Amino acid sequence: MTVFLALSLGASLSFSQQDTALVGAKVREQLLTELSGEIAKEHVIHISRFDRIQASAGWHQAALYIMEQLKKYGISDARIEGWPSNGEIKYFTWTTPVGWEAEFGELWVVEPQKLRLASYEELPTTLVKHSVSHDVTAELVYVGSGLRPEDYEGVDVKGKIVLATGYTGDVHRQAIDKKGDKR
Repeated sequence: MTVFLALSLGASLSFSQQDTALVGAKVREQLLTELSGEIAKEHVIHISRFDRIQASAGWHQAALYIMEQLKKYGISDARIEGWPSNGEIKYFTWTTPVGWEAEFGELWVVEPQKLRLASYEELPTTLVKHSVSHDVTAELVYVGSGLRPEDYEGVDVKGKIVLATGYTGDVHRQAIDKKGDKR
């Protein structure tokens, strides 16, 4: 995280029109001559390969990658810290999530031709976090973003798999809680 904070800080400094920067001119000069957008992008690409839901192996793997990179940059005193997370423990007003590890997930169209639409192995972000295991065949309906009531006009979602581009929690509230079968 320190690397990305420094990289984003450097990027924002380069666009500043005023001399009211968070760091002095000498530090700003050093950051701007040393930082690389391409290297930052490669770090983001690498980290995005991990399923980084809280309390998961992917989260830890991403942290280990960051630690490795920090050591390469000469930062030797960085460490990973952790706290219990079991769905019951609270830190201030935030209840920690339950750990969740996916093993496998795919979404296939089976008719009119067989076509794989998504694979957890290829892209972990395609699987909704905290999903439960099911082997189901059902009609697939596309509802656009799935966030607005008008996305569902003329679309029956009961007993069907809803494909949407919007935030999962909001789509769930629209598609299941308001329009679907609450099972």
